[in-house]
Amino acid sequence: MPISHVLDIGCGPGYISAFIARHYICTVTGIDIDKYAIAHAKKVFSDNPLLDFQVADGNELGFKTCCYDLICFFDTLYFTASAEKLCLLLDKCHYMLNNNGKLVVFWSSNQMDEAKEPTFDNTQVGLWGINNNMLFKAFDLTQSNKEFWRKAKKELLLMETQLQREIPQTYKQVLQECINAEKNEENLFRWLYIFTKR
Repeated sequence: MPISHVLDIGCGPGYISAFIARHYICTVTGIDIDKYAIAHAKKVFSDNPLLDFQVADGNELGFKTCCYDLICFFDTLYFTASAEKLCLLLDKCHYMLNNNGKLVVFWSSNQMDEAKEPTFDNTQVGLWGINNNMLFKAFDLTQSNKEFWRKAKKELLLMETQLQREIPQTYKQVLQECINAEKNEENLFRWLYIFTKR
């Protein structure tokens, strides 16, 4: 199925959105609650007509039904903060997907650090898919996740001066995620869920 319109929820400074737009040659709407991250994304990718960045709260989505071919979360579901809000958000995504559209969820233990008192875990994402009769695949990426965070920290430290100048808050946040991942290796997990709307 060709992909023409993507929603990246929790897009941060927009780099993953830009990669998706370039790879699929499609329109990508990136939303994030962090106005500084969105301002950075708009500035860096201002010359790309395929990208649209908006300040928005993922919990308050109000997009049209059946308007996206792909909706993705990259370690951003922590902002739902409860199992009930998680299911409500995933339900909204289900309605916004075209038939045969895909919902892609990357879920890791690092995002649990963002939530003060999370009342849900990654298995509830899979249960939501089963309860909504969606076709889905789940992949355990825990080992590759550990290596990813080690490499990410190394790259961040190499680019520290530039990132501190351009996106200081995001830099600090991602660096802390890398440090936490290294300190708590025994608790690390990372899963990828790919749901297809029937």
